[in-house]
Amino acid sequence: MIRAACATVALIAAVQTAVAAPPTLILHHVDIWTVDEKRPTAQALAIEKNRIVKVGQEREVLALKGPETQVLDGHGAFVLPGFTDSHTHFGNAVESFYEVRLVDVNAEPVLLERLRVAASEVPQDMWITGFDWSSAAAVQAKRRGDADFKPFTPSLAETDRVTPNHPVLLRRYDGVYFMNSRGFQLARIDHSSPNPPNGEFQRDPRTHELTGMLLGSAGERMAQIMPPRSRARDLIGARVMLQTLNRYGITSIHDIARVDEISQTKTFRTDVERSTTDLDLFKDLKARGELSVRVYPILTLANWRDYAPYGITPGSGDDLIKYGALKLFIDGYYMSNRIGITRSFLAASAFVWWMRRRCTMMSWAPTPSVSTARPMSPETARTACCSTGMRMPFARTRLATDGCG
Repeated sequence: MIRAACATVALIAAVQTAVAAPPTLILHHVDIWTVDEKRPTAQALAIEKNRIVKVGQEREVLALKGPETQVLDGHGAFVLPGFTDSHTHFGNAVESFYEVRLVDVNAEPVLLERLRVAASEVPQDMWITGFDWSSAAAVQAKRRGDADFKPFTPSLAETDRVTPNHPVLLRRYDGVYFMNSRGFQLARIDHSSPNPPNGEFQRDPRTHELTGMLLGSAGERMAQIMPPRSRARDLIGARVMLQTLNRYGITSIHDIARVDEISQTKTFRTDVERSTTDLDLFKDLKARGELSVRVYPILTLANWRDYAPYGITPGSGDDLIKYGALKLFIDGYYMSNRIGITRSFLAASAFVWWMRRRCTMMSWAPTPSVSTARPMSPETARTACCSTGMRMPFARTRLATDGCG
């Protein structure tokens, strides 16, 4: 879930800041909400390179203009501080750049339009995927007791028409796949190719040409040839996602992230890190000068002992990537209101906190090396937190009531 909050520090701090040199840019004739109770509005702001150095009235800000200062007239536009998205999975968003949403699609025109949009954004010859078309319609049909429900079958010719330069692989809600002609070309499959064991490259009974439908193991075989994720591929999607965030006024994110070098030293029982962003993706974007949001990574608490050797300690980092939050996972992904979870469990475990420069530990916490939980006394939790340098004003009955010594 997204909770956007205004990032106030830059504007509030800048109101009284003296400008040592002429600013690079002045934006005036605007209605600025400063989020400062003492001076809630302003009419102009000055920027030096990439920092706001002055917020105030027209006359006082324009007086800072130098011979090289660019001056923009906002024509009365309303100006807000940048928003902070306090819970993101940036890596998942990057992966979704190459996917079309199909769960709610049960008509070919809708499918074709979404493929057309995706093809206009994804670079040529890169795969476009999508999952579970007709899923919502199938659920509704089941609720109605409609035993005759049949999902639509995409037309290969029409799909090729909107995706002539992109390979496409789509999965229906029941596990049947569909692939376009460009995908067949890359897979070196044509009408004469033999069917795989327990599968079929469906053919038109009249022309014997491929229809695009992949039945049984044929679809699974094609899913296996999808190219692996790579940093080069992720950077393409990341640039688009950053543009999207900025377009909506989001300038900071709190992202669920991981240190991949640490992950590579672990073994896992399930894919518990499927929704965590590789921290190196942000570092690469920063090194290229392309990181256009501030990132506050929220790392896995279970690995807290491993972070210091990587220079990650409470409050470390810089203006673009700043550390200080850890996340504790209580239960698995498949938790829902249809799975038996007692109220006592929820009452005892619901306080999972992210705390900036503070430590949050529960009396039940995962061990650092495995994903199973073991009992941890309040005093042990307090000692563990203090050893990391994090102060923790405990406020729950299961935790000690004082902070680090």
